[in-house]
Amino acid sequence: MAEGYRSQVGPRAGQPLPRVTAEDYGAGVADGVGRLADTVYRAKKGEYLVDRRQRENAEWAEFQVQFAKEREAAAAAAREARQKDDPEHSTRMAAHWEQAQERLLSGLTFDDLKGRAQATTRDWGAQFRTGEADWQTVARARARARVCACLRACMPACMRACVPACLRACVPACLR
Repeated sequence: MAEGYRSQVGPRAGQPLPRVTAEDYGAGVADGVGRLADTVYRAKKGEYLVDRRQRENAEWAEFQVQFAKEREAAAAAAREARQKDDPEHSTRMAAHWEQAQERLLSGLTFDDLKGRAQATTRDWGAQFRTGEADWQTVARARARARVCACLRACMPACMRACVPACLRACVPACLR
């Protein structure tokens, strides 16, 4: 019996090594925290966008109110200036609107609203300036027509007198 050692256990596969996954090291917790952070971010972003939209709407509504007041003020200034028959009427009205436009745009804080407001005020301002320039052209034509009618009426009498003296006397009277 001196035979050597004989294994009493037959050959078989070894014990499997434990499987290690990322979850074993906390990846599941980190993934959950990441999903939670994403949910919180989306909620905060949604709140921010709603708040921003509300502030933009409030600012645009305030701009529209001020814009209406400035249009009324410009129309009133134009009516008053028309009564004075100012030869620089259209230039003064253009300057009046430029000042109003600066006041309107200075109150806006959002860039996209400023762009829309500039387009709106520029469009209305162009119509206003054109209308006032047209009024001035018509007013000058009427004044010239009055002078011509007055000169036709007094020219026969002035033919005996000096024509420049007649012009000095008649033209200022006709322009009133």
